[in-house]
Amino acid sequence: MSPQVALANFHRYVQENITRISALYREIEEIQYRFNDIYGKLQSQWQESVEKTASQLQQAELPAAQAEMLRGYQEQERQKLEERIGQLRQQVAEKQETAEAALKEAQAELQRVRELNPVLNEREEALKARSRSETDAIAAVEQQIRSSGLGARLFGNNELRKKLERLRKQHAETLQQLKAVREEWQTKKKELAERQETLRAAWEKASIELAQTKSELDYLELNVATLAAQRGAQRMLAELKEAPAGRGALYDAMAEIAQMNQQLEQYRDGITRVAEALGVLTGIRTGMERFEQSVAKLYEEQERFNLKPLKVDVPRSVVEFHNIWAEFRGKVKDEKHLGANPLEFSKIAADYVQKRLTEETIKDMFEQMGKALSAAAKAWK
Repeated sequence: MSPQVALANFHRYVQENITRISALYREIEEIQYRFNDIYGKLQSQWQESVEKTASQLQQAELPAAQAEMLRGYQEQERQKLEERIGQLRQQVAEKQETAEAALKEAQAELQRVRELNPVLNEREEALKARSRSETDAIAAVEQQIRSSGLGARLFGNNELRKKLERLRKQHAETLQQLKAVREEWQTKKKELAERQETLRAAWEKASIELAQTKSELDYLELNVATLAAQRGAQRMLAELKEAPAGRGALYDAMAEIAQMNQQLEQYRDGITRVAEALGVLTGIRTGMERFEQSVAKLYEEQERFNLKPLKVDVPRSVVEFHNIWAEFRGKVKDEKHLGANPLEFSKIAADYVQKRLTEETIKDMFEQMGKALSAAAKAWK
């Protein structure tokens, strides 16, 4: 039988579980910090050891099986380098073409504006000459009107006045055209400056990329044999699963690298499990916070309007689901110990996240709580 609780207590129960989820989240987050810190230090140590040991490995007299393995890795790396060189050669050609195209377009754009300038200049000079001519004609007509008698100025000279009005109108149109020509030139200059800036930036970008690509290409072409040998040795060491048979400093170093390979793999898996657990907890907490708002709203209505106190039948499956938080937290509280034992944490996390906090169980929990709350609210109807 499901436990029945008052709405106020149910609200508090939801809030408490949100708090428990947050506390569990913080515990796992602490483990995440430790994992990232230890992994970073281990990775640096591993990198230094691999680079040093790879040089020794290339110079060592190896047993036939190990020597054959090394040659295989080195041949694979040589093929990768050859493929990269082919890609870079194609990229150099493409980036060279891009840079040249940007430069040509900039030069062509500048030439178009240079060709346009004389045309606009010629139009401007013609309009200026027309304006001066119209100004002189207007002045001449105004003088004719002023030279006539007072009676003629007041009651006559209709033809002269019409001519003056026509000349002034023509002059206004000329000035408007002159303004338009000058504005067109200013617009063209502004467009050219903006276009030149865009093309200059494109050319610079293409030129920088071209130089970088050429630099990488030159380096690989010059050092392909050395790099293949070095990278092949490093890859052989990076893929060691167990210490190879042998004695001496080289084999001691290889045994240490094999151990670090296992540790790095465990930490990578642990980091993945941490992120997975935190993601699941974030989703559940967000859903619980939204559900808590619904419960709080219902409780507020109950108190405000002095309604009949509601009772919520909380399903046993919901109670069992939320018991996970304290249980899970109890197993991950020792972040120092788990930080040094990622495999142990991965097993704990997998037991909860992949088996008990599945999408199906989470969905069922929210559905059961929602149904319980809806059933309780029916008591008011």
